[in-house]
Amino acid sequence: MTQNVKPIADITQDFSRDFALLREDLATLTETVSVLLQQTAGATTGRMAGMIDNAKQALSSRTEDVKSRLSGTASDAQQKLSALSADVGAVIERHPVSTIVISVLAGAVIGMMSRPRR
Repeated sequence: MTQNVKPIADITQDFSRDFALLREDLATLTETVSVLLQQTAGATTGRMAGMIDNAKQALSSRTEDVKSRLSGTASDAQQKLSALSADVGAVIERHPVSTIVISVLAGAVIGMMSRPRR
């Protein structure tokens, strides 16, 4: 029986060749994973930037909407206050004596309520 035994030099060469191929495969795998991570990170960054832009636009739109509503409400309140002031002025001009009597009575009532009680 003859045994089929390779010499150590052949085994060493096979091992070196297999090890070199393994290094190449690992380098290729590392490069592929790196490219994949970069692409994924780029896509994720793009999506996040888009989401942030959408949120900014929505917030800006809401802010403008609230600003216009408040502006309209403040304008309405100012107009109503001006009209009320004009009405009070007209009543004072038409009834000056009554206005003075009411003012004195209101002052007396407030004075009595603010006195300390014993």
